[in-house]
Amino acid sequence: RSESHNFSKVCYSWASLAISLDDIQNTLPKRRPILESLVAMCKLREEVDLEKSILKLDDEGHEKDLEICIRAKNNAWVIARVMRGKELYMVLEKANETLLYASEAMEKFSNRYCNGAFSLD
Repeated sequence: RSESHNFSKVCYSWASLAISLDDIQNTLPKRRPILESLVAMCKLREEVDLEKSILKLDDEGHEKDLEICIRAKNNAWVIARVMRGKELYMVLEKANETLLYASEAMEKFSNRYCNGAFSLD
């Protein structure tokens, strides 16, 4: 692949990722750190759906922005950001990074690959 490959494809909807928890948990044990991140991502997705349904019930007609950050069992940061009806999910595998670093990484990714669609500015 060339370095100039356009990574905007990563800004697609979660629905295009057809991964079930059973598929994840049945994968080889040597991939355990990755599996823990994927399980955390699935749980985060469920939490985002719950929050969105609560927000929708509270204030019909007004979209609210949402950011949820969790630490996976393997110490990876798993982050979801919902802004203006769009969703971005990210996993940062560096265990020693802070929450501030994780949030800044998501901001930089949004600006670089998603035309700032998920920027907090």
